Amino acid sequence: MQLVLVSASPRRKKILTDAGLSFHTETVEISEIIDENLNWQQAVSQIARDKLESFLISDKSLKYIDYLAITADTMVLVEEQILGKPESIAQAKEYLRLLSGRTHVVITAVSIYNSKLKSVDHFVEESKVHFYKLNDEQISQYVMSGTCLDKAGAYGLQDEDHDFVQFVIGSVNNVIGFPIERFFEYLQRRGLLSLFKQV
Repeated sequence: MQLVLVSASPRRKKILTDAGLSFHTETVEISEIIDENLNWQQAVSQIARDKLESFLISDKSLKYIDYLAITADTMVLVEEQILGKPESIAQAKEYLRLLSGRTHVVITAVSIYNSKLKSVDHFVEESKVHFYKLNDEQISQYVMSGTCLDKAGAYGLQDEDHDFVQFVIGSVNNVIGFPIERFFEYLQRRGLLSLFKQV
């Protein structure tokens, strides 16, 4: 059985690699516009499911016969406002001002398709992150580094060019983009971990 990570995120690839998993990588293109009629859990879950569906109906899925495909989407939630990937430098700055001095929630939804069982599983993981109070200079310097536009909430916990985060409650990997601990639990419950874990 093969493990297929359907994601263009270098952060998700690194998390799976660092965890010692053997996997293939594919990418899909979908609209990640958030439906304002959905609550945060529905919104992030819908995008993860849409990514999975897009992969399953694509020619890319035909390359694999016996496989486990995983997709994920990460969002930041502050005071009931969902922050996805910023669409501009100005919006990135706005997001970081919103997060400054506050605790926010990072939510990652994961969808998993088992081709042998023709089954889909889904889970959502939450972590809490508290930011130090940021000034405009800190925000501008980080935003101008150009690393923020492809990240939910306009920041990456793993980025070395900032020191925004005071503490994290929950999975740090989830904040970076993939809750590997929860995924390991899933694989272990189904007796699949040994199939993908490199010796």
